[in-house]
Amino acid sequence: MATKAKTPNKKRTTAVRTVETMSMDDPLRPLSPWAYFGYTILFAIPVIGWIFLIMFALSDRNINRRNFARSYFIVLLVVVIIYLIALWTGSLNEIRDVIWKK
Repeated sequence: MATKAKTPNKKRTTAVRTVETMSMDDPLRPLSPWAYFGYTILFAIPVIGWIFLIMFALSDRNINRRNFARSYFIVLLVVVIIYLIALWTGSLNEIRDVIWKK
Protein backbone atom coordinates (compact mmCIF):
# COMPACT_ATOMS: atom_id res chain seq x y z
CA MET A 1 0.00 0.00 0.00
CA ALA A 2 1.42 3.34 -1.05
CA THR A 3 1.49 6.16 1.45
CA LYS A 4 0.45 9.61 0.46
CA ALA A 5 2.91 12.42 0.90
CA LYS A 6 1.63 14.96 3.35
CA THR A 7 1.05 18.35 1.86
CA PRO A 8 1.78 21.23 4.19
CA ASN A 9 -1.19 23.10 5.52
CA LYS A 10 -1.17 26.43 3.70
CA LYS A 11 -2.82 28.27 6.56
CA ARG A 12 -0.27 26.95 9.02
CA THR A 13 2.75 27.88 6.86
CA THR A 14 1.35 31.36 6.35
CA ALA A 15 0.91 31.73 10.08
CA VAL A 16 4.47 30.51 10.68
CA ARG A 17 5.83 33.01 8.16
CA THR A 18 3.85 35.80 9.77
CA VAL A 19 5.21 34.89 13.20
CA GLU A 20 8.74 34.72 11.80
CA THR A 21 8.30 38.14 10.19
CA MET A 22 6.87 39.64 13.36
CA SER A 23 9.73 38.27 15.43
CA MET A 24 12.32 39.96 13.21
CA ASP A 25 13.96 43.08 14.47
CA ASP A 26 12.30 46.26 13.32
CA PRO A 27 15.25 47.39 11.11
CA LEU A 28 15.10 44.14 9.13
CA ARG A 29 11.33 43.72 8.84
CA PRO A 30 10.26 43.61 5.17
CA LEU A 31 7.66 46.03 3.87
CA SER A 32 4.37 44.77 2.51
CA PRO A 33 3.29 45.61 -1.04
CA TRP A 34 0.65 47.95 0.42
CA ALA A 35 3.39 49.76 2.34
CA TYR A 36 5.30 50.37 -0.91
CA PHE A 37 2.08 51.59 -2.52
CA GLY A 38 1.34 53.92 0.39
CA TYR A 39 4.89 55.31 0.52
CA THR A 40 4.77 55.97 -3.24
CA ILE A 41 1.58 58.01 -2.81
CA LEU A 42 3.03 59.78 0.25
CA PHE A 43 6.25 60.73 -1.56
CA ALA A 44 4.25 62.12 -4.50
CA ILE A 45 2.66 64.83 -2.31
CA PRO A 46 4.57 68.00 -3.22
CA VAL A 47 6.02 69.46 0.00
CA ILE A 48 5.02 67.13 2.82
CA GLY A 49 5.95 64.06 0.80
CA TRP A 50 9.40 65.44 0.02
CA ILE A 51 10.00 66.12 3.71
CA PHE A 52 9.01 62.53 4.55
CA LEU A 53 11.15 61.30 1.65
CA ILE A 54 14.26 62.99 3.02
CA MET A 55 13.42 61.94 6.58
CA PHE A 56 12.99 58.27 5.61
CA ALA A 57 16.07 58.31 3.36
CA LEU A 58 18.23 59.44 6.27
CA SER A 59 16.67 57.32 9.03
CA ASP A 60 17.84 53.89 10.06
CA ARG A 61 14.71 52.52 11.75
CA ASN A 62 13.82 50.21 8.82
CA ILE A 63 16.43 49.37 6.20
CA ASN A 64 13.88 48.45 3.51
CA ARG A 65 11.98 51.72 3.90
CA ARG A 66 15.26 53.67 3.88
CA ASN A 67 16.44 51.97 0.67
CA PHE A 68 13.06 52.53 -1.01
CA ALA A 69 13.14 56.22 -0.06
CA ARG A 70 16.69 56.57 -1.38
CA SER A 71 15.79 54.92 -4.69
CA TYR A 72 12.69 57.12 -5.04
CA PHE A 73 14.84 60.19 -4.30
CA ILE A 74 17.39 59.20 -6.97
CA VAL A 75 14.65 58.66 -9.56
CA LEU A 76 13.16 62.05 -8.64
CA LEU A 77 16.56 63.72 -9.10
CA VAL A 78 17.08 62.04 -12.49
CA VAL A 79 13.66 63.23 -13.69
CA VAL A 80 14.38 66.80 -12.53
CA ILE A 81 17.78 66.79 -14.24
CA ILE A 82 16.28 65.50 -17.51
CA TYR A 83 13.56 68.16 -17.29
CA LEU A 84 16.13 70.92 -16.71
CA ILE A 85 18.25 69.73 -19.65
CA ALA A 86 15.18 69.67 -21.89
CA LEU A 87 14.23 73.14 -20.69
CA TRP A 88 17.74 74.47 -21.26
CA THR A 89 18.06 73.03 -24.77
CA GLY A 90 14.63 74.22 -25.86
CA SER A 91 13.30 70.73 -26.44
CA LEU A 92 10.22 71.46 -24.37
CA ASN A 93 9.16 74.16 -26.86
CA GLU A 94 9.40 71.67 -29.71
CA ILE A 95 7.42 69.09 -27.77
CA ARG A 96 4.79 71.71 -26.94
CA ASP A 97 4.54 72.69 -30.61
CA VAL A 98 4.08 69.08 -31.65
CA ILE A 99 1.38 68.54 -29.04
CA TRP A 100 -0.51 71.72 -29.84
CA LYS A 101 0.30 71.39 -33.61
CA LYS A 102 1.32 74.98 -34.15
